[in-house]
Amino acid sequence: MYLVECKPDATLVKSLTRTSRKNIEHAGNKSELLKKLAERYGNSKGIIDEDPWSIQPPHLQKFKEKQDLTRYNLKILRQTRKNNILIMLRPRLEDWILEAAREASIDVKKYNLPNDPVKLHEQINIQIGNFQKLVEDLAKSNRFRELKKHLTTDI
Repeated sequence: MYLVECKPDATLVKSLTRTSRKNIEHAGNKSELLKKLAERYGNSKGIIDEDPWSIQPPHLQKFKEKQDLTRYNLKILRQTRKNNILIMLRPRLEDWILEAAREASIDVKKYNLPNDPVKLHEQINIQIGNFQKLVEDLAKSNRFRELKKHLTTDI
């Protein structure tokens, strides 16, 4: 099972894992995702934004750092008790995607998406089809391959 904060996260997970929508639960927000992952689910994976400028939910303390992949702006955390993995995009999904596009020399404007993370955050749900096309085109980038590896390997 995959737990995600929002629709763009679900699009990212679905595109990289090719799992069905029934294996992806939309938790609604970071706090709810962490609570569900920490208390309800086992052998599952969650994907969240780091959100370094925000107060962190208390359930995050139940996860211990497993790997800091600074090169890819990813952090992998583990909750041993329930055998769950938490993948943290740093600092936020929008920044992470835009950096991946820059690294792959892909212009997001080609997808009618803004190249500013704040504006992308505002438009991403409205332009979800365009976002999905961008994600598919970025799938072979190093950053996406690293994320895919952590999404698809056994826990």
